[in-house]
Amino acid sequence: MPPEPADDTDIAGLIAYLNMQYQFRAYVGTYELPWEMKSAFVLWDEVRLVPVIDAYLADSDSGRYGRWKFLKSSFMDMNSGSATLATVSGKPYAPVAMDFHARALISDLLLQDD
Repeated sequence: MPPEPADDTDIAGLIAYLNMQYQFRAYVGTYELPWEMKSAFVLWDEVRLVPVIDAYLADSDSGRYGRWKFLKSSFMDMNSGSATLATVSGKPYAPVAMDFHARALISDLLLQDD
């Protein structure tokens, strides 16, 4: 399991990484991960990262969590464990909408006034 995130910057990095995976899957297709290095950050997929992000953002304000719920459902639909290019639900990928919402949430996490 990934380590517990320390702050909003860690969560923003995880969201950016998942967004990159989603964009790659939508535009390029499937990719092979070397599973012999399971502890390396670059090998974590939505199955490992979404629960960590979800637990962290569940305690945040409703606007931030609302945007995350949209991203979460699409990330979990990504189907990275399969070589097929289809999503779990059969719906088409939405890379432009996902990128927009991911960047907005990342900006909110990084630029908030504490």
